[in-house]
Amino acid sequence: MTVKKKRKPINKKFMPKRACLKVNFLKKLFQTFGIAFFILMSVQAFPSNKNFQESERIRSAYRSLTALDLDKAYAEIEVGKRLEPDNKLYVLLENYLDFFKIFTLEDESYFHYAKTKKDQRLAQISNANENSPYYLYAKAEINIQWAFSRLRFREYWTAAWELRRAYRMLEKNIQLYPDFQPNLKSHSLIRVLAGSIPERYHWIIGVFGISPDLQGGISQLENLVHSEKENFLFYEESLLIYCMLLAVIEVRPVDALKVLTDKNYPSGNRTLTYFTSIHIAVLNRKNQKATQWINELKEYYDFDNFPYLHYLDGLHELQKLNTAASVKKFNRFLETHKGRNQLKSAYQKIAWSAWVDSDTSGYLSNMELVKSEGHSDTDSDIQALSEATSGMFPHQQLLKVRLLTDGGYLKEALEVFENIFPQSLRSKKDRIEFNYRKARIFHFAGNIPFAKRYYEITINKGMDEEIYFAPNAALQLGLIYEKENDFKNAAFYFSLCLESPDHEYKKGLDQRAKAGLQRVK
Repeated sequence: MTVKKKRKPINKKFMPKRACLKVNFLKKLFQTFGIAFFILMSVQAFPSNKNFQESERIRSAYRSLTALDLDKAYAEIEVGKRLEPDNKLYVLLENYLDFFKIFTLEDESYFHYAKTKKDQRLAQISNANENSPYYLYAKAEINIQWAFSRLRFREYWTAAWELRRAYRMLEKNIQLYPDFQPNLKSHSLIRVLAGSIPERYHWIIGVFGISPDLQGGISQLENLVHSEKENFLFYEESLLIYCMLLAVIEVRPVDALKVLTDKNYPSGNRTLTYFTSIHIAVLNRKNQKATQWINELKEYYDFDNFPYLHYLDGLHELQKLNTAASVKKFNRFLETHKGRNQLKSAYQKIAWSAWVDSDTSGYLSNMELVKSEGHSDTDSDIQALSEATSGMFPHQQLLKVRLLTDGGYLKEALEVFENIFPQSLRSKKDRIEFNYRKARIFHFAGNIPFAKRYYEITINKGMDEEIYFAPNAALQLGLIYEKENDFKNAAFYFSLCLESPDHEYKKGLDQRAKAGLQRVK
């Protein structure tokens, strides 16, 4: 099984001359919420003000942006600027255009080119009407967009100050215009992200003047989503942000997917809506639903324009054990993706496809590429590198159980699992994983007493190991007890998850455990 290793190199002349100071808590924001930031910003309907007119041309251009039809959006913005030269909302939309280009393609050369426009755009906004609710809001949004873009390319320190400026502007704008809904969306999101940071980093949050409030921020978004003003122009965007936070922060993908489907999403030419729905369906082990939405999206959208969709497409095939199809789609991701993230993870998934088919050489060759390609900034890339450097093959049958379980194919997973004999498990890691996979199958099948039993066994056997099985078992027990309103036990297991030694998914699991603690205390 072969892969295409060569990828188009990044233009070196745009590479930064020195690395920015890394701020751990901001790096965590990118790793956990990179995907959610695709759907961050809006220009909510509000009474017209001089220099900030929400015209039909503005609405149309914004719809093209959120449909990720970026060429059409560019053309509409250029026409609008000629016909409405005093309308400064086009300045904000130009920034959106750069933001979406950066996050869909992850082209570092384009990032360095586009960021030179930021100060000019802020200056244009500064010359507009200060008495408009859009005045501070537009400045804040431009800062937020560039903060998240910088996080993608490791400019952590500058991003921190941009988030600080945006937060202060939003705080002031909320005082001036409390009924201006865009304020609440962006302000609450910053509060949620700050509130998800481990307590040992709260002093950094204090330095940047951001008030963390995870539950308050999510409640604020929930109220906005379920308000009577569902017909406002950018309601859909707020809904997508809320659902992503519900799925990722609150670890409630079932509820997030229900919110979307109850409101008849996804539908129509709404690429971001489809992307969000597919991502949450994957988290929710609804592989058949993800397949349906992927196929619907392919009818009108070219995945080459958003290569991460190729990655999701490959993942959903792999979870069905369709190895040939998954390799083809992961290879297409590697061919079209210009960024540094998910490369190691993609090569690992190709290696898994080979190993599922008992192709030892294919597994080893792709694991070598895991070592040499991409970077280890995200949890999935860290996990891939950890496996590659361990020198250990995953247990073939347990790997099949994992993939089938993650896809929601519990019957097929159980059939494979029943043919695994504990005495055949030679390594301690495999013996721990055996109990962990058993707990996961029982959990997803709704057999909670047996799930609890095998999660406990996993914890007892593996809590001192630098692998994620026991910490995630603790997190899952915390979630189970929280659902049962046994908040004392929930807090115990969330805390136990946080106390685990370092492992490949520690950043993500710690973030979820901390969010759980805030809910139950």
